[in-house]
Amino acid sequence: MYKVTPDVVFVFGFKTNFGGGKSTGFALIYDTLDLAKKFEPKHRLARHGLYEKKRPTRKQRKERKNRMKKLNGIRCAMWLRSSACRYLGATAPMSRGIPVIHGHPGPSKAIQDLHSKQLLLNISL
Repeated sequence: MYKVTPDVVFVFGFKTNFGGGKSTGFALIYDTLDLAKKFEPKHRLARHGLYEKKRPTRKQRKERKNRMKKLNGIRCAMWLRSSACRYLGATAPMSRGIPVIHGHPGPSKAIQDLHSKQLLLNISL
């Protein structure tokens, strides 16, 4: 029907009919592999082996989980924001000394007041 190679055909959404023997689904056929990489979601690219999500190692995830158990309240939120920036490979933009992620509303007025009164503890991890 279409003269394309299997690497530019992305199938998904298959449903089997009652009794078996027939399945219906959806397929997207791209002109080139570059266009497929540009428009396809990451999970479908991963099925083709074209994308691999970078995750921290198991040990790093466990260490982070256990560090989080020791923190609480404002310090925990601050550490989460700064570590998310480190994970993304970017330096954390600061708002009154508190790391802020782009798109996040930032620290609340109460946190800013605490920080201005020098009541927040600096965490060095």
